[in-house]
This record gives sequence, structure tokens and C-alpha cells, in this order.
Amino acid sequence: MAIKIGVCEWGMPVTGPFAVTLAAELGFDGLQLADCGGSSMQYPLNNPRVQEAYLQAAAESGVEFGSIHLRSVFQDKSIDAPESSPLSELFRTSVTKSIKAAAQMGIPEVMVAAIIWDKELFSNVVRHLRYACQVAQDNGVVLTVETNLTNQENYRLFEEVGHGMKLCFDACNPYLYGNGIPSVMLKELLAEKPEMIQHYHFKDTLTEDFHIGRPALVLMGTGGADLETQARMVLESGFSGWVYSETYYFARAINDGGDFIAIAKEDCKRLRKLFAI
Repeated sequence: MAIKIGVCEWGMPVTGPFAVTLAAELGFDGLQLADCGGSSMQYPLNNPRVQEAYLQAAAESGVEFGSIHLRSVFQDKSIDAPESSPLSELFRTSVTKSIKAAAQMGIPEVMVAAIIWDKELFSNVVRHLRYACQVAQDNGVVLTVETNLTNQENYRLFEEVGHGMKLCFDACNPYLYGNGIPSVMLKELLAEKPEMIQHYHFKDTLTEDFHIGRPALVLMGTGGADLETQARMVLESGFSGWVYSETYYFARAINDGGDFIAIAKEDCKRLRKLFAI
């Protein structure tokens, strides 16, 4: 498998099966799906008719689904909930349902965000990820995690969870969370534990303005995330798999009432150029 260029469903102003068709028109090879609202919408992606609509759109447009991101787990903030709490039960339900949906749809991976602000709750996150990994293994699916941790903290997390968990490396988010410089982190990670990485999220930003609640996103290669250096490191590492655009094409910083289709097409071209695809 060579490098494939995808787009995150939640980064587009439209979602659902039409987003699949649109992703192909924009020039992407595939999508990382969101979970259709997950718990807040009573898990529509587990409905066979909804699955059928997505799969039909993919077949007709020639795109692939590389992963499902459990967005509702991120929004519920259930990853670090205490054991036996209602939020912990919600996490288990959401993870189980999304993994089963992925298996039913032939999607090989699911991703959860493990954003840990209170390090005293680290053990709660480990326990939940162990559960998620076991459910994923039982269903023939890979569990991938995206974090706000340093490399060393990620190494500890992966050692304690085990179960073959993988990492989504985001080429920009360390500026958002203040846990490092992306290019420095990636260089270290590729030198020490390249096998951890399952896929990448790429986006660019005006780094001095990139804070939580204030995404200063710009077209790929025009911000301060040094995507050229990071893409070169990915290529030199021999990586094979998905690189997803996580640009939010509806964010005012990049689209102040403009044509999101034209913006996304240009961003896709820029991302492909970074990887010489």
C-alpha cells in the first residue's frame, strides 16, 4: 500500500454519503469517517440502511474508507471518566458500537482521541483504551489513538495499554495543545518507534494564533507547521498508509464566506504535492 491522501469527514461543511461523493470530486482517495453523531444521535452508523448509503456512495465514486473517528467520545469527554460511572459506561457503549459498525462496513481502523488534561486520570484512560483495544481485536479492527501527550508520555501510554494500539500523528496539533514542536516530535518518533504510527493528520496554521477554540487554519504549506519538512520525513521513513487532511474548510480563518469546494480542491493539490503524488 502506497501513501493515500484522504480527508476527514468532519472537516467538510457537508457530511453523510454526499461527503463521500464530494471527496472524490475534490481529488481525495478516501475519507476518515466521523461516527454520524454517535451517542448524541443514537448511533445511526449502526443502522444497515445508513451503512448501505455510505458504501454505495463509495462504490460509485471510487473512494475508500480508511478509518472511523469516534468523534462522540471526544465530545462526550468520557475517555478519562471514573470506573463504573455513567460516562465510563457511555464510553464502552460508544466504542463497541463504532467498532462493530467498522467491522460490518469493512473499515479496518477506528480512532479515538485521548486528550488528557489531568494526569491523575491517566489510569482511567489506560483502562478505557485497554477495553477498546480488546473489542477492536475481537472484531478484526485496529484501534488508533490521537493524544495531546509528549512522545515520552505516549510511550508510557502505549506500554501500559498494550494490545497493538496505534498512533495518529497530527502534524499541527502540538501547537494547539502545547506539548511540543511537531517536526521535532516526528523526527524523534520516527527514529525511535516508527511502528507506532498508523496514519497522519495534516493541516497548516498560523502557529502564533493557534489555540484551543481559535483555529487559525490556512492552506497547506502556507502556515508555520513546517509541513514540507514533516512530509519529507514521512516519505524517507518508508511509510505506507493514509495521510488525511484535517483542514476545517468551513473555518472563518480559511473560508470567510468563500467557495469551500475551490478551497478544498486547492488544499488537496497542495497536500498531494507535499508527498509528490
